[in-house]
Amino acid sequence: MYLSINHFYHMLRPAHKQKQKKEKKRILPLFWSVVVSIEMMDIVFSIDSVLASLAISPNPVIVLIGGLIGILAMRGIAEVIMKLMDLVPELEVTAYILIALIAIKLFLTIPMIDIEIPAALFGVVVLGALALTVFVHHFRQRK
Repeated sequence: MYLSINHFYHMLRPAHKQKQKKEKKRILPLFWSVVVSIEMMDIVFSIDSVLASLAISPNPVIVLIGGLIGILAMRGIAEVIMKLMDLVPELEVTAYILIALIAIKLFLTIPMIDIEIPAALFGVVVLGALALTVFVHHFRQRK
């Protein structure tokens, strides 16, 4: 949820962006620091995909398979996704909205609240958000 709130806050109030960070002394050479940061992002996104799959199903087998597929897919199609985001820039906003929806779904499934949203309904919401994004992109292109 923090990612979504932070993104939209900075999108609505660009003057509140963080001040320019001072150049830090590097411990590792530039190449190795890039390798380490890419691997750290892979780890973070792997954890994120496990949490997202927990929002869809509490079955550990499905969570494990979803995590493995997520890691492989991220490795394989990252460049394709970046090119797609260049073609349809509205996908960035949609991604942050979907991250917020996943966070809300995860929050609702905690034992104290225990509200289960069916996976099929959540899938329809995701597909609807993607369809709406494509519609908005085409509408903006016509202007």
